[in-house]
This record gives sequence, C-alpha cells and structure tokens, in this order.
Amino acid sequence: MKKKFFFIILMLSFIYSCENISGDKPQTQNLFHQKDTSQILQVRTETTDSSKNIPKELIIEKYIPFREQNSQFIISRFYPVGWSEEGLFAYAIEPPDEACGCYFFEFYIKNLNTQQLLWEFKFETQYDYDLPIEEQIDFKRFWQSREAFFNSKLDSLGIIRDFSAKKMEFPIKIDKQKILNPELKTKYTKDQDASFGFEFMTHLEINLSVSSLKKQSIYKKTFDEFGPIESSILGYLQNPFGNQIAILLETTYRGWEGPPHPINIEIVGINPKSYLH
Repeated sequence: MKKKFFFIILMLSFIYSCENISGDKPQTQNLFHQKDTSQILQVRTETTDSSKNIPKELIIEKYIPFREQNSQFIISRFYPVGWSEEGLFAYAIEPPDEACGCYFFEFYIKNLNTQQLLWEFKFETQYDYDLPIEEQIDFKRFWQSREAFFNSKLDSLGIIRDFSAKKMEFPIKIDKQKILNPELKTKYTKDQDASFGFEFMTHLEINLSVSSLKKQSIYKKTFDEFGPIESSILGYLQNPFGNQIAILLETTYRGWEGPPHPINIEIVGINPKSYLH
C-alpha cells in the first residue's frame, strides 16, 4: 500500500514538472500606466474584432489640415455615442494635449432640451513612451476597457447607440416657412485691459434668429480671466429619434507660448419645434 501511494505521488510530481517546462506563462501587459480615481481599469487582453461597438470620430472638414504635424492648431476629436427619444445626447471628446504628453478622455450625457449636463466622466494619463506605438493608449483601447461601464450608464438613461451622426449646416428650415439660424455675439478685452499681452473673449452668446424677425438667446457664457481668442459654430447634429439638435460650438484658446492653439468643442442643445409659435 505504501509503495502504491509513493508511486502515485511520484507520477503526479513528474506530470506537474513537465507542464511547467513545456507550458507558456500567460503574458500580461499594463497598457495604460495611469492614475484613475473613478474606477479600476479593466484592460481587455483578447483580440476580438469589436470595432462595430466603438464610436466613430466625427470628421470635421475644417480640421483636416490641422491633423498634420506643425499645424497652428491642436484639435479636439469628437465622438457621437447615442441619443434618446426624450432628447438626451451622449458624446465623447478627446481634448487637445498642448504640452503634457498626456491622453485625455471625456464622456458627457446632456439634456438638449434644458442644457442640463446629466453625467460626465473624465480620465487622463501620461503616455508611456517605453511602449511601442501599437500598444499606446488611444480611444479604441480605452473605450473597450470601459465598454461595460459606459453601456450600463447609457442603458439606465434609455440612450440608443448611434455612431452614424453627420454634421449638418445652418440655417434650419421648418415647415417651409420659418428659418432658424444661430448667430454669435462676442465681447473682447480692450487693449489696455489685455493683461496677457493679447486680446481674448470676455463674453460669448448665441442668439437664435427665427426668420430674421426675432432673436432669442439660447447660450451665454462669461470668461472672468482667460477666455478664447475666437469662436465659431461648426454646424449641428440631428437627433434621429426626436426633434432636438446638438449645435457644435467651437472655441479656440491661445497656446501658452503662442501657436499651436488648442481648439475645444462644446454642445448647445435646442428643440427647433419649440420656436414655431
């Protein structure tokens, strides 16, 4: 009996040692060397093709030349994510990195009827330049690492994923009669008050013109210290499940040492149908 038991133990030891010799240890990589104060980052290691579940960047024609190196501007990258029938809009932004060597990610859910920001998520980390380019953090990798978390939030608010939004141009024609067109109204510092050595914006307002007969303010913002040097309306996105639209507002800030200048994108929502009367 003792001999049998010893023989079994000997055979098990031999099998275990063979597995250790021939088997490969699982390779794990820390893709995102970062500090994250919101949730633990769950990095996906599988290589499945899930590109259809990843939001697509909205290509803005004006920004195409700015993608080149040594451009005078650093653009934001904008990703429509989804809409609800009630007028909620979910979108992600990769803000410009001026000189940090960092990756920035922001996710917002906004009520386009009331301008209320219902939820926001922000993440930033420094790039790990010891990693090869194909392993550096980017939008696809980060979205996949948080996809379940983001989907849970979208589902809880009844937001339907839709990555096919296209930028449309103003004016908007309603019922073949009324025409809606947003107009920017700005105020700048005077030369003697420009403490930074250049003029910048102190007040920004969007007035909605209805068939050129009346104007209604739909957005106001005051900058106490360092405001943008210029602003423009890029166009709008239409809610495919409702009447609301998302106006794309661009603001350009002066770079800390001059060019390149970072460009930010903000969403201003309205329901055009509410301006029919």
